[in-house]
Amino acid sequence: MFKTIRLFTGLALVLLYLAGRLSRSNYLSKLSIMVGLIALALLVINLHPGRVAADGPTDIRRGNPASAPDIQLQSGPSAPDYCPSQGGNTDWERIDYVDLVKNPSGTMRLTAQVFIDNPTSCTPGEECPDYDPYPEHVKAWIDWNGDKEWDDSELVMSERLTGYLNINYYGTMTAITQFTPPISATNGDTWLRANLGWGDDPGACQKEWHFGNVVDKPLHVSKLKIKKITATGLDTTGKKPEMGSPIRLEADIDKPASYSIVSCNWTGDLIPGEVYNSNKCRYEYTPPIGPGPDLETYGQKDVTLTVNYSDNSTGAFGNVSQDFRYKVFFKQKGDDDNDGIPNWFEYWKDDGAVPGMDASDVFYDATCPAGSACYGRWQKFDGPLYLNSGAVSAFPRHVPAASNCPGLDMNPEGIDTAAHVILHERRHEAIYRNWEPGGLWYSGVADPDGDKMPNPYETGTLGTDPTLPDSCDMAYFVGHAGYQTYGDQEVDATLAGLGAKGIATKDWGNPGKQVETEPGAQDYETVPVASTGGSSSGPAGAIAPMSDVNHLITIAAVPQAELNGTYSSSVQDTDGDGQYNSLNLSAGVTVNEAGSYILVAWLKNGGGTEIAWASTGQSLTVGTHTVSLPFDGQIIRAKGLNGPYTISRIELRAGPEQDVIAAADNVHTSAAYQAVQFEQPAVAFNGTFSDSGQKSSSGASYFNRLRVTVGLNVQTAGTYTITGQLDGSGPIATASTVYNLTPGNNQTINLDFAGWPFFLHRQNGPYHLKYLRLQNAAGQQVDFLADAHTTGPYSYDQFQITSTAIDLGSFSEQVLDADNDGDDEYLRITFNAKLHLSGTYVVQALLKDSSGATISRLEQTRYLFKGNAVPFTLDFPGGDISEHGTNGPYRIAELALTRDGVLMDHLSLAHTTQAYSAADFTTHLVRLTNSYHDYGTDGNNDGLYEALNIDIGLTLGDAGVIFASGRLLDNAGHEVGWANSSKKLTGNGNQTITLSFSASQILANGGDGPFTLTDLLVYHTGDPTQGKGLEQAHITTAYSHLQFGGTSGGGSFRVYLPVIYR
Repeated sequence: MFKTIRLFTGLALVLLYLAGRLSRSNYLSKLSIMVGLIALALLVINLHPGRVAADGPTDIRRGNPASAPDIQLQSGPSAPDYCPSQGGNTDWERIDYVDLVKNPSGTMRLTAQVFIDNPTSCTPGEECPDYDPYPEHVKAWIDWNGDKEWDDSELVMSERLTGYLNINYYGTMTAITQFTPPISATNGDTWLRANLGWGDDPGACQKEWHFGNVVDKPLHVSKLKIKKITATGLDTTGKKPEMGSPIRLEADIDKPASYSIVSCNWTGDLIPGEVYNSNKCRYEYTPPIGPGPDLETYGQKDVTLTVNYSDNSTGAFGNVSQDFRYKVFFKQKGDDDNDGIPNWFEYWKDDGAVPGMDASDVFYDATCPAGSACYGRWQKFDGPLYLNSGAVSAFPRHVPAASNCPGLDMNPEGIDTAAHVILHERRHEAIYRNWEPGGLWYSGVADPDGDKMPNPYETGTLGTDPTLPDSCDMAYFVGHAGYQTYGDQEVDATLAGLGAKGIATKDWGNPGKQVETEPGAQDYETVPVASTGGSSSGPAGAIAPMSDVNHLITIAAVPQAELNGTYSSSVQDTDGDGQYNSLNLSAGVTVNEAGSYILVAWLKNGGGTEIAWASTGQSLTVGTHTVSLPFDGQIIRAKGLNGPYTISRIELRAGPEQDVIAAADNVHTSAAYQAVQFEQPAVAFNGTFSDSGQKSSSGASYFNRLRVTVGLNVQTAGTYTITGQLDGSGPIATASTVYNLTPGNNQTINLDFAGWPFFLHRQNGPYHLKYLRLQNAAGQQVDFLADAHTTGPYSYDQFQITSTAIDLGSFSEQVLDADNDGDDEYLRITFNAKLHLSGTYVVQALLKDSSGATISRLEQTRYLFKGNAVPFTLDFPGGDISEHGTNGPYRIAELALTRDGVLMDHLSLAHTTQAYSAADFTTHLVRLTNSYHDYGTDGNNDGLYEALNIDIGLTLGDAGVIFASGRLLDNAGHEVGWANSSKKLTGNGNQTITLSFSASQILANGGDGPFTLTDLLVYHTGDPTQGKGLEQAHITTAYSHLQFGGTSGGGSFRVYLPVIYR
């Protein structure tokens, strides 16, 4: 182009000279005028290329410009005290946005978004040979030393964007560069300048040129650094975050003495809490109780901390941000809803963490006493499968192999134990089914030892002795005498469950499989085989089922143990307050085989209503024993039924499967006690509630709190904590308060719930007070109500506290097939928001399927001007939807809008889409395969490598140009340099792209390997937002820097990497 311009200039000057000579003759004056006009026209073309029709490259794209997209420029004023620069015409191209962010490693990434008047003849995402072959020159400088000049050494971007590589699916262009800030960078305010030129390649101080513009942006180079963020559970096992308990987020901040922290803003997967700016930016909140994984309850959380600070020595303000991911768990052995069923059983069953646990005939049995080994059992003869408390503990079983014994060696834990017990008990069930009519072993199969394992199966499959019911001596190795009669069946059932596994990614219990991978994880409890004398009691119900006697044990010549028919009862007042703490049943047991035994009994009133159950575990020697079972007095009082009371059933159990070896019904009747003679709780909810909206002042327009007043009856003075949560269609807010209470009935306390969560959730009342819990100073639960109170019919906008709000009625959706190949590249969601103030806004959102599983996550940062209906666009990549593989409808969830680091609005569920098919969306444009290969290249065969190459494995979803960038560190962590590469790839499947680091880089650094490839970025030009990045990608073999020499190679000390960005 510039050769053409120079040719036009020369021709114009020649013609002007000829016109001057011709004008001296009158008869040639007309000709001279014509020549002069031609010359002037050529000069105009030279000075304003493309403004008039011409045959040549300048005419390809210099017609009337298309209308520009609605993007608000962030250019602002020119940098003060720097050289002036303004550019030229911006109708055809311009820089619309410049953004500088810090990578996790401390390196930086600069993005310049470029609008172009893209001709309709070009297909976005494909090469366009007819497009203007002349580049858009994009450059950027940062005044690192603050001397008010942009030196050549401060050039951080220099790109030549062309239509061959740089038009993306959006028909725009973007340049991105990655670089390492110099150590000598100023600590304070400075400026960045970026410019664009077409037909010119302007410098930092060139005042104007024909086409393009300048963007100056103030920066604050900060020495303040967020070194580490931690999440800690308060008063939890291993200090792991748990729902229902306070969680503390805090940051370790490296701050110069002259800096002050102005504010700390936490955004992301959070609920309202308290921020402490002066104390490690501490944020404390209590996640509500409920099913998950979910934003409010348990599951993975992604948050961002933005620290706003001031430099006291200069008065400058700045901010620094860091992302953090952590996990919130549930208390594995807790009982969040106080129904007697532990959390692990309910949440694992709901989440599908244990295969087979979600079957309709799998239930929990609470009757195993504390300190006893109970795992589970199948209730014989068409009964359900019960899991006990031990099904979550370690389950060691080691039996040596022998000629007639296959041996056992296992020790599952947690969800793996539960998975084993289910398969184990299902095998017992299958064995019994095989002996029923129509079963495999119903007729003609010998079983002389009576263990329900037929001879052919024992000899041909199991490898046990068909004449011995306990070939492996399970009775000895497990410590359960009952196995003497069916030990071989127990071996078979144990082998059926051997190696069973739960799904670790669905185990959100603490302790649990996901906790195991974190520092400070707690070991699983190992339940002792021998009972330790513990007792338990609870209200009668489905979680305390009665069982049938196991006839395989009763066929023994001498019973292992038996109930001898002697019973008595008494009451006990352990604290001397005149009220009975328990009703104790004494039962006689005759033991013929020493071992561990469990007694379980049920209590009913004279009318036949079941009241409570009690159990105890004892290690008993041979002989006659009297065993005591205490029924909890508070349970009897709460039931409100007077005596006399009857022991409706008693069972004697043995072994880890709680085999019932003896049982009896209606064995004893107590004295005629009154229910009010039994113990009252120290404090109890009395059932009276009220609620009211509270304002911060008499003139306030909105409620800042919703107060629930709770009635109490207090028997024992002390310090008590009352907690609860308010739900709409899901959890909204939690509250907790501490009171010093004195004895007396009909007292009241107030629970104050923050008002703004009600607006953020966009849920109208009435609200439901749930999980109302009362604890004493020792943390022991005193009273509990799962569903305590329903409030009045509040409207969520009565609690509004911000003038910035997302418009719920403005959401719309569409799918985009950007490259017209029949597959959709994006699911686009648009909405409007009322913005009260101008500023830098960040919008975050999740795309979820109908089950609540996360498909994709988006975050956008834009400088926006205030307005009543400011538009927002969210383009969720089709590759994420295709990979997830679940059809719609999809949910736009956890939509958060922040301004300058402060949360303005949040919607848990913002929008639900149509029922799209996942198969209609495209696959990921590019994916890393985590396959790398490093090698040196010696092109001149001098024995020294000219470059270190690293091949990066990837899979391609669509043909196109792939870009890669990365940084190399030596074995001491010192930077060697950057390298970049681009490669046109066709087809799909496994491919490679290579980064080449030159010998000159490695020699200049002087450090040896192994080298580490960091800050890796790989993307497809069709849409770099679907690119893949890794902070640490690959460690090479142990090269010496002396193995390198020569000057040829790939890398450079600074990389300027073009990418396409919407």
